Amino acid sequence: MRRLHAWSGLSLPELETRLLAVGILVPGGLGGLLGGDVLPRRELVAAFVTACGCTGETLEAWLRARDRVGSEPSRAEPARAEPARAEP
Repeated sequence: MRRLHAWSGLSLPELETRLLAVGILVPGGLGGLLGGDVLPRRELVAAFVTACGCTGETLEAWLRARDRVGSEPSRAEPARAEPARAEP
């Protein structure tokens, strides 16, 4: 997302204005979003990519990538193991 922001040529305030215009408020601001390690909501990714000037297949590619990352087990929370049950 940092690379897309740089490619867009827009300042962070310009991007925030574009996002607010479509009703998207970024908790912690765009600086936090771009520097963080938390996966943003799908709607935020779509709005961000669109605000940067991408639509169509490029937008869809970003959303597919976000969905792939979102479907992976979280590294922040270890997987929970359940005790094995003896089969009857």
